[in-house]
Amino acid sequence: MLKEAVDQLIVFYKYVEPLEKQEPNQLFTYLSVASLLLAKTYHALEDYDMAEQYYKKSVNTDRMLNDDDSTFNSVTYTNLLTSLCEFGDFCQKRGKLLKAKIMYQEVLQTIQNNFTVYGTDWNEDIAYYGYHNETSAKKTEEVERFARISLWEIETEFFKVGKFKPIIKTYPRKLITDPKILKSYDRDEVQLLSHEIMINTFAKIRWLIDFVSKLELEVDICQNKFCMDAKCVMAVLALDIDEVCQLVVHTADMDQATEILREIVETLNE
Repeated sequence: MLKEAVDQLIVFYKYVEPLEKQEPNQLFTYLSVASLLLAKTYHALEDYDMAEQYYKKSVNTDRMLNDDDSTFNSVTYTNLLTSLCEFGDFCQKRGKLLKAKIMYQEVLQTIQNNFTVYGTDWNEDIAYYGYHNETSAKKTEEVERFARISLWEIETEFFKVGKFKPIIKTYPRKLITDPKILKSYDRDEVQLLSHEIMINTFAKIRWLIDFVSKLELEVDICQNKFCMDAKCVMAVLALDIDEVCQLVVHTADMDQATEILREIVETLNE
């Protein structure tokens, strides 16, 4: 039954996919809706890689529509909030807590940027800035409540297991240039300390580059299969800020690496 639903949705998606190549004011919400439906269906089928791909597509399409003055309205606004919450919920259930946190924080930031004024009595003359109707205002209240509760759940989980959980990252010896590290390891592989971080705002990116640039050590920032110099502005800006990164400190002194990573994590993962 679900497989048939996927086949039907893919037909719909392929029909509306060319809309992505149009100007934003010609890009309708069909592509976002098709992406979200496919994501939820693949999720139900436990094809998590495909589900994540279409969740991303839905969020990116809604961002594009919502950020363009010619297409912004109450529908594109609430669609963005919905797709962010759906993607966040998916990541949270898959144990990708930092990534879920990024999505939920964007929900709250988007609402804050819209300067929304809330009210409880619809019989009164109450202003709901950015809305065309009662439905969109209530939808925003729902997703804000969902995002806040989900963030509380994530913070509770971090409190139980601890926010600071560095891991060992293995590097080929040929990629290491620090002689102190090379002297500490006589094997073909070198172990360095790393930690997941969030750089989901430009303020965080600026802080990170400024912090690591003052260090005399080499620091890598990695995402997926790619590792780059964390002191290089262009390299860091090329990363997907919606994705969690790994920061690797090039030192054989694990106490020193722990101290550096702890300060970074406490600042960036809030």
